[in-house]
Order: sequence, then C-alpha cells, then structure tokens
Amino acid sequence: MGGTCRKTKQIVAIKLIKNMFENEYSTTKVLREIQILKHLSHMPNNFYTVKLLDLVVSPDKTGSDMSLFIVMDNVQSDLKSTMEQFDQVGITREHVNKIVYNCLCAIKFIHSANVIHRDIKPSNILIDPDCCIKICDFGLARTLPESCIG
Repeated sequence: MGGTCRKTKQIVAIKLIKNMFENEYSTTKVLREIQILKHLSHMPNNFYTVKLLDLVVSPDKTGSDMSLFIVMDNVQSDLKSTMEQFDQVGITREHVNKIVYNCLCAIKFIHSANVIHRDIKPSNILIDPDCCIKICDFGLARTLPESCIG
C-alpha cells in the first residue's frame, strides 16, 4: 500500500498490520520489526534499508483488533518483479553486476548493525531505476549481542 505524506508531499510506502495484539507471536514480531527499522533508520550512511518515517495506530477504542500502519520511504519496484519483466526491462550484464554488488553492500551494512535479516528473497529487495537497492521486511530479523560479533 502507498500514499503521500501530507506534510512533506513525499510518496511513502505503508505497511498495514491488522489485529496486532491477536497473539503473542504476532505482537513480538511487529515490535521487533519496528525496533530494528528504527535502529537502522537512525544509522548514518544508511542507503541500504527502508527507513521508518512514522507509525500510525488505528483509533480502535476496544484495543482488541487494533491495526498499525508502518510508514516507510517508497521504492518503485522489487527484484522479483524486475526479474519477471527481464525481457521488457532490458537488463544488461552491467546492470546485473551493479545489482549484485549493491545487494552484497546492503547485506554487509545490515550485518554491521548486528542485524540478521533471515528472509532475504527477491520480493524483499527493493530496486530503483538506477539499480540502487534497499532491503525491506524485517519481520523475521534478529539482532545479535555485541559479544557475538568479532
């Protein structure tokens, strides 16, 4: 889902989380994703992941089926749809080299932040017309303690 920010007029991506408190697993997963996105969004020189711009909670008075909207920066396409349109897009060897290099840089950046994504797949690799890469969907991601890095 997408939209436009009223204040900045920036086009944004919006991820809808329905029934956030339906079960403990779902709640933990969403809160972990928000925490990781917030951490990565504040890191300097982060060109490689979507950035958390805002969180909007639905105005549910009971709290039983509360929904959450995660607002992030928008990227036009993902690697899955780009590969499906391979013939129409006209990807060259140089494009492939740049995409692979940028994917490796993105994974290195995420790992340097002590984050393991655990769900890297073409639909979670966003790509713009200049072959710049942004990783999204940190729902299964985990952080590692500093003592594990070395």
